[in-house]
Amino acid sequence: MEAYSPSSLRLFPSSLRQIPFWYLSDLSILCGPHYLNDRLIHFFFSHLAVSCSYPDDILLVPPSIAYLIANYPDPTSLSDVVAPLKLRDKALVLFPVNDNPDVNLAEGGSHWSLLICHVPSREFVHHDSSGCLNSVHAYKLYQLVQHFLSDVQFG
Repeated sequence: MEAYSPSSLRLFPSSLRQIPFWYLSDLSILCGPHYLNDRLIHFFFSHLAVSCSYPDDILLVPPSIAYLIANYPDPTSLSDVVAPLKLRDKALVLFPVNDNPDVNLAEGGSHWSLLICHVPSREFVHHDSSGCLNSVHAYKLYQLVQHFLSDVQFG
């Protein structure tokens, strides 16, 4: 397996050459049969934000924020986390979904899927390469997000 160093980044656009070192070690998981992790997904979302020109009404939610929303201990106080995302102002929102059941285990879980919300129609689609392995986790996130897209408040 190739070791990654700052010189390896010459293949990346100049805007991404200042990648934190801890991302470099994560890139090595792409060289073999390994699970993706949240940092690598976050890196890719950041890469898309820098290298692609997509409208401001598309939101790629970082994995840590999506996981926080899905596992927040008190949904009634979740608005402090969700409000800055300005979900109602978006057309399309993509949420990475992880199957980690233990909030105390950093980088737990072994499977990622994608929950996509088309905000104007309030329609959600869950894409899971393993069928419905992440359905429970995606549904939990869906239930919480739909409250913030509707006029219904928790309580």
